[in-house]
Amino acid sequence: MKLSNYRYLSSLRLGIFCLITLLSGCATMQSPFDNPAVAPSNEKQSSKERSLQLQNFTRWETSGSVGISYQGKTDIGTFVWVQNDLAYDFKTYGPLNVASIRIEGRPGAATLWKNVNTPRKAASPEALMRRELGWFLPLSNLRFWSRGLAAPGPVNSTQYDRFGHLTFLQQQGWAIQYQRYQAAKGLDLPRNMVMTHGDIRVKIIFKKW
Repeated sequence: MKLSNYRYLSSLRLGIFCLITLLSGCATMQSPFDNPAVAPSNEKQSSKERSLQLQNFTRWETSGSVGISYQGKTDIGTFVWVQNDLAYDFKTYGPLNVASIRIEGRPGAATLWKNVNTPRKAASPEALMRRELGWFLPLSNLRFWSRGLAAPGPVNSTQYDRFGHLTFLQQQGWAIQYQRYQAAKGLDLPRNMVMTHGDIRVKIIFKKW
């Protein structure tokens, strides 16, 4: 084989190897919303003991993905949610063909921005979303449900696993299934949950607490 041909083949092989290495690296790169879940500690506790621990967890910043099915439409978006005791700031990007939504408030007052337009106000985030978007997320109760807790008020049905994790909750017209938990902040917190209310179905994946 001529030296020039050998050099050409060597360069070609090196180039192919570098390309494969680069593509492999890209394939394994993770977005900020693709953090792997840490397995829950699965410490055996009574549901009452676990509930008391979760009730003390009142401040967080979490992010993940949300899928909403409503009136035959299904869309998936991402969210960032900051909770500071009773005050919340919830942002979504992409669901139901809306570029972005931001809702902030506290009990008794809520403000919504849709695609950074003029803010709209109402007494509750649910009423505000119904009026402005035609669908809603149960944000008032979600600050409890997202921790694996029932919200204050009557509860229709609950189910727990052998570790004291809430696995099913029926409350205020919503049916909530907890499909998976993860360890975060020294607690076992929900990873995947599905909520249904009439023809609304919401799937939430908490990818980062």
